[in-house]
Amino acid sequence: MSEPVPVTRVSAGPLADLPQDRCVSVAAGRAIVLRVGDDVVAFDNQCLHQASPLAGGLVRDGVLTCPLHFWRYDVPAGTVVGSDEQLPGYAVEIVHGDVFVDVPDEPPDQSMRERLLAHAEDWRTSHRPVAVVWDMGGILYHYFTEMLIEVGQERGWAIDDLPLGPTHPVPDPQYDAMDRGEITEPEYLEHVIGLLASVGVEFDPPRELDWRGRFRRASWDAIETIHGAGYRQGLLTNDASKWLGDRWWESWEPAKRFDAIIDVKTLGVRKPDPRPYVAAAEAVGVSPTSCLFVDDMHVNCEGAEAVGMQSHWFDITSPEASVGALLERLGIGKS
Repeated sequence: MSEPVPVTRVSAGPLADLPQDRCVSVAAGRAIVLRVGDDVVAFDNQCLHQASPLAGGLVRDGVLTCPLHFWRYDVPAGTVVGSDEQLPGYAVEIVHGDVFVDVPDEPPDQSMRERLLAHAEDWRTSHRPVAVVWDMGGILYHYFTEMLIEVGQERGWAIDDLPLGPTHPVPDPQYDAMDRGEITEPEYLEHVIGLLASVGVEFDPPRELDWRGRFRRASWDAIETIHGAGYRQGLLTNDASKWLGDRWWESWEPAKRFDAIIDVKTLGVRKPDPRPYVAAAEAVGVSPTSCLFVDDMHVNCEGAEAVGMQSHWFDITSPEASVGALLERLGIGKS
């Protein structure tokens, strides 16, 4: 029988002072406490994703969200949403309205930084994905606002002062709202069409943009490299049918590079709903926790992480750097 781990009882302050909508750290940042009604639960202050601190994470509808990469945990259990992985929990006692937590003592001669680094290395070793699931628009192809800007310059459109996506010098609040999930991609498209109309340009991007040769070369080179490294690969897209036509995947020449293609039009629900991610993982033959999802929308990355996938945000303003970071994350980057 193993010896019990020594603990130190620390104060978390009065119960009445603990917020109900976020977690707070105690014991010099080694633990977090969460108020659940008139009860309190405590956990290790390390996200199971990459050992980043959970302190400050928001609690909504019984779910704690990591403030860094948005992994989500059911409370009070502390389990990853959609998984049986569980945060280490600590004993809590409320005495005359004051909260006390029994926190395991740190191993001797091991600093917090060393403990976090060791945990992160263990996580990287045991959680490396076996499949990569790609978004399409903006990543495999140039984003449509990038192409609009080029077409506008060629045709002399008065669009220099219009907010047209992240690659245009004019800030675009509506694109940012879409990135946060406050509006949908179809709503953003209609907004852009309206902007063009406001300067006298009648143009229908899905029908009139020419996608031939608009591949993002760095991404396609990465797909070949990842395939050569033995990873399975899938494609999960919200809007390709609008741009490429119904059942586009049946005649799309690059389809052979992927083990599976999921167009949400066949599902009836869009990212960030959890169902498309689960369907993509099933289609490539692995669990969501074995997938790394690549998307240029933060809201879609959050949706992937909510079902247990890892996510990689693709910055379309810096595609080569995004690809390089992806390959490095998979352990196949340039040495």
